[in-house]
Amino acid sequence: MTLFIYSAANNEGKVVKGEREAENEKALAAALKAEKLFLIEAKDKKMGAGGRGLHMDIGALFSRLMPISLVEKMFFSRNLAVMVSAGLSLTKALDALTEAPPATPPVTAPAAGAVRLRDWPESQKLAFEKALLGFYVSGHPLARYERSLKLFATATSQQLLQLEEGGIATVGGMLTKIKHTTTKKTNEQMAVCMLEDLQGEVEVLVFPNSFSQLAPQLKPNAIVFVEGRVAVREDRPRLIAQQITPIEQGAGRFTQAMELILRRYEEKEMLEQLKGLLARFPGAVPITLRLEMPERSTVRLKLAEHFKVEPRQELLEELGQLLGEEAVVITRQAPSAGARAGRGGLTT
Repeated sequence: MTLFIYSAANNEGKVVKGEREAENEKALAAALKAEKLFLIEAKDKKMGAGGRGLHMDIGALFSRLMPISLVEKMFFSRNLAVMVSAGLSLTKALDALTEAPPATPPVTAPAAGAVRLRDWPESQKLAFEKALLGFYVSGHPLARYERSLKLFATATSQQLLQLEEGGIATVGGMLTKIKHTTTKKTNEQMAVCMLEDLQGEVEVLVFPNSFSQLAPQLKPNAIVFVEGRVAVREDRPRLIAQQITPIEQGAGRFTQAMELILRRYEEKEMLEQLKGLLARFPGAVPITLRLEMPERSTVRLKLAEHFKVEPRQELLEELGQLLGEEAVVITRQAPSAGARAGRGGLTT
């Protein structure tokens, strides 16, 4: 048995140092993992505690990651995951990877009979990065929806403290933690969730009076809009959920009208593309065209009923590509009457 001096991190990210006997470093990592500790570094006590240890230049490491391609980043993440899973400490794994030449995917044709592996979907890659490193490397799950979040959320997680107690807010983000529980007094079902947006996170409470309606939307990593009442306890904002809308349905749920700004209205091809695009998404939201003509007054034209659309995420993305994102102006609906009327306390 070897007596190791180790450094490990707990679930809160705090570093814990200590000594423990184990057959080898892999056995030490397994023993610490059983205690919900993640091995960062381990050294044989007889060898002394010198070395780089926790003084490893993590900033230098990620400065090397920044200019390389996404594919190379994913090779790095995969190799790091394999090394850590095999019991290698984080510092040794990072040392090995940063000293090795950059890994690049083969460009030659695969050998006969070889299995061609598919790359991970982006959502899975990001989930692995967060689980392994505690943060995202190649992107963020909410990045694709950033514009929708700005359009339809009325507040971010960081802005809730600035709102009046009992006010109504809509926050968009990803459900990262979901805990199903029951109330103490009546033993009714409820849920406590964490909603993460691009600025931080906020606790979301789903009380019994809305639990049965909202429960189908309570899925880990679901990207949603939560509309509810702001409650503050000990300077910590919470959102009492009254409506939960999947991000893909957000535009349809919150859009009252849409205005499209045309600066190239004389281009017949562009107008035909626009007409075909609107026809693919029939719905109930009216469209107004705003023609901006140089040295002339702006002209607004309300399109006929058959041009009304369902403003899905796909439509907004394609309109942004055709006209420019700034040329798609959304008028948001006011909070629903049910949300404005909803009350309820924090007692569970």
